[in-house]
Amino acid sequence: MKTSCFAWAALLLGLIVSACSTPSPAPTSGPAAVVQARYDALNAGKVDAAAALFADDAVFVSSPNSLARGATLKGRGEIRANMQREADSGARVEAYNYQVNGDTVTYWVRAFVGGRMVNNASLKAVVRDGKIVSQSPL
Repeated sequence: MKTSCFAWAALLLGLIVSACSTPSPAPTSGPAAVVQARYDALNAGKVDAAAALFADDAVFVSSPNSLARGATLKGRGEIRANMQREADSGARVEAYNYQVNGDTVTYWVRAFVGGRMVNNASLKAVVRDGKIVSQSPL
């Protein structure tokens, strides 16, 4: 009986750990890869490279808990300025759970500043010709 209880406890612990594990690997092709490349560049402090993944006339609606506090940013210049503020704050963003339907990508992000999670949001991006044309919260 004691062995059986330990076996069940070990199984339960394994399930809990797997449910809390790291998100699935980053996408390597298609619209989701463009979105992931934006976060990879930003996390590496390469703001210009991250901004280059947005169309010149892109529209970016930030999530309410982000540094931009739900603002609508229009054009690569405004988007780049916002990403510079994120980089200057030391923010790191994990994007995960990508779902792709044509040129539309839905996914989740977790943002951390100083090791503390400051945002957890579900987002939608539209990617055309290798550029993000819009991004907004779901």
